[in-house]
Amino acid sequence: MLTVKVRYKAPDGDVSRKLEFPFATKSVTTWDKADANTRFAAAVALFGMELRRSPNAGSGSLAMAKNLAAQALGVHTDEERIQLLELIRKAEKAREKSEKSEDK
Repeated sequence: MLTVKVRYKAPDGDVSRKLEFPFATKSVTTWDKADANTRFAAAVALFGMELRRSPNAGSGSLAMAKNLAAQALGVHTDEERIQLLELIRKAEKAREKSEKSEDK
């Protein structure tokens, strides 16, 4: 179906590392039936696009990313999912503060 490619570098590192995650499905399902892992991946992707104000985010928003991240918690209460939700909330507050200061 698709391959997600991620490249990252440790904060104190000099060499980047590339990860690839192939996704394949035998059948296509509706978003309502998407599992928590799919929702989490969508939340991460949308959050990244929103932070960069990417035109590829389409009609997405930080609020939508937050909603997806909250749905992705489900029975998964691992630290990464909780941290993502907290980061999105902080980004929303920072953006609101920035937009208010621009209006003055």
